[in-house]
Amino acid sequence: MTHRIDLILPLGQTFFLPLDQNIIGKDVADFLGNFALKDYVICRNSKNSNSYEVIFSTDTTKVPQSETVTENFLTSSISSYFVSDENITSKNERMPLFVFNLKEFQVQNAILTSNIPLSSFTRKHKRVVLNIRFPTGLCITVESKLTKTVGSIQKQAYDQLLELYDEKSIRNQKAYRLGTINEDYPSKKLKLSESPEMMNAIKAQIQDPSQPQFILIQAAPKTDFSKAAEQYVQDLDLKAIMQTPEILTFNSAFSESQKRSSSA
Repeated sequence: MTHRIDLILPLGQTFFLPLDQNIIGKDVADFLGNFALKDYVICRNSKNSNSYEVIFSTDTTKVPQSETVTENFLTSSISSYFVSDENITSKNERMPLFVFNLKEFQVQNAILTSNIPLSSFTRKHKRVVLNIRFPTGLCITVESKLTKTVGSIQKQAYDQLLELYDEKSIRNQKAYRLGTINEDYPSKKLKLSESPEMMNAIKAQIQDPSQPQFILIQAAPKTDFSKAAEQYVQDLDLKAIMQTPEILTFNSAFSESQKRSSSA
């Protein structure tokens, strides 16, 4: 199995860390020094509460390390902080580590530990606002009730895409997928309230309305080559192929080349 840690910075930048025993917390702290971060905390989600577990703080007098965390972050392997999700059986699990500005974290954590249910927000505000980033980088907003499905939200976003851009440059609606910035793409049939991934993104959106928590991407259509590759992965129990833009382009071009050779 190959797992990784997503290091999420205050401005929404995300960096991927492999679970390498040789990478220690000090390496992460040195890396964060490139972003002019001074007073900050590094956290992970808590299994037992709505609050975060603080695994490192630059000022322990203001924000101490959580009691549940016993390791010394700077000298410990980053892999020791990985907590496997019992509800996920994927070969490639991911766990986020959040980097917060220390002062902002104090405010956010106070809200989280107050145990105010999200339903309290929705009773006062019947509609939630989703900030969605398009493939072009443009961000738009969509208002919706939590009873609406992921598919209906995607349709609203797609309609705005058609209004903003030339229809000739926009693909069919089925060629797009709505997901979160953490690259989670729940079923279109689920209501927002039924998807933990969407609800977590909405929660983050409420905490920081300025940052988009949702994305609308172009889903690459499956080709004969990609279908064959998926079958090999399944039959031989191999690691899934990374779907980078370069690989998707190669798969598509190779499939078209095969079709031309067959028809020649």
